[in-house]
Amino acid sequence: MNSRIALGVAAVAATAVLAGCSAKDRFVGTWESGREVKPDREFDFGAVTFAPDNTYTARMLYGGETVAETGHWGVSFGGLNIDDSRRYIYTFDGDDRVILKDRETGVELELQRFN
Repeated sequence: MNSRIALGVAAVAATAVLAGCSAKDRFVGTWESGREVKPDREFDFGAVTFAPDNTYTARMLYGGETVAETGHWGVSFGGLNIDDSRRYIYTFDGDDRVILKDRETGVELELQRFN
């Protein structure tokens, strides 16, 4: 009986590890906002590149000026974590679309894979 429990725990742990790797692999690449960027908006998200080494570069528009941001990202427990300060729940829709929902504000952002 104990070996069955140990085997079950090992299977669950292996599945969790594989799921985490799979989600991380799905994020790697460049993603763009699905909406049209308008210079008159106070803020518009442009694009983000998630690198395999868990670094990212994002391009945004603040008050008509393009701003770049770099930092670190990771995936854990069904969430996308940016610089350990911003956390998003993610939902993939196929391979080329992901919807991010800010855990604090509930604001959603749809991203399309660029490459």
